[in-house]
Amino acid sequence: MGNKLYVGNLPYSFRDEDLQQTFSQYGSVGSAKVMMERDTGRSKGFGFVEMGSDAEAQAAIQGVHGTNFGGRDLVVNEAWWRRLRWWRRRWWWIRRRRRWPQRRRWWWWLRRWP
Repeated sequence: MGNKLYVGNLPYSFRDEDLQQTFSQYGSVGSAKVMMERDTGRSKGFGFVEMGSDAEAQAAIQGVHGTNFGGRDLVVNEAWWRRLRWWRRRWWWIRRRRRWPQRRRWWWWLRRWP
């Protein structure tokens, strides 16, 4: 188990400090980040928390998962899929490269001309 947690279904008024305060009851919080929209500056409704150890992370999952904040029940899981982000990008590139010869036409070399 990892000590990085995904927190979903957050109220849009939630900020980093609120997230850190919520999870600090269950152990030391390394970082707490709520994902924000670039244009409006409003919360996207999810974030990530890094706990000090695996035991603290498990206690935080059991304690916070399903807790009601601002009329919304929080969803807390281990963020295991974030580790796969690099592989997902690489797999897309591999699949794309495998299809390239089938898409090639007789005028493919024209793209190389200035």
